[in-house]
Amino acid sequence: VSISAGQSKSGKTTVATALIKVLSERGIVVGMVKSDGHGFTMDTEGTDTWKATQAGAKAVAIAGPNGYAMIVNDERMQRQQQLIRLANEMPVDLVFLESRTHGVAPIIEVVRMDHDEDRLHQVDDIVAVVTDAEDRLEGSTLCEQFSFSDDDMERLADWITKELL
Repeated sequence: VSISAGQSKSGKTTVATALIKVLSERGIVVGMVKSDGHGFTMDTEGTDTWKATQAGAKAVAIAGPNGYAMIVNDERMQRQQQLIRLANEMPVDLVFLESRTHGVAPIIEVVRMDHDEDRLHQVDDIVAVVTDAEDRLEGSTLCEQFSFSDDDMERLADWITKELL
């Protein structure tokens, strides 16, 4: 399930973490994949995996008693493909993909009153909306029952469990 929005700072992470908390408390094992358009660094200079990357390794991994991580440098793969691949590799019941523009179906769109938002009329795969601006839904194909407020995460979790799991 993608949690998406047309603009940064719209509350995607807030929605995702609230849903993760509610669903986890219900016994559903949840994962999250975050899209980062600016690039990121997980490795620390001087570590063995950093040295391997500097030597030319296109993928490095580390495993320890508390978990494991892998860094893959593959510019050939589009970001949407990367998100899907990561989600498919997670040993969980449900994965949230958080992204501004690279959502995959089904999409929960976050719409804010102070954002210029017209994606509701452009993106076909939106199945639900989290919003602080009900009037933004006017003219969209989404019914009122698929609109949720920030305080409605229990009801949205119910809907996800019923419709998407």
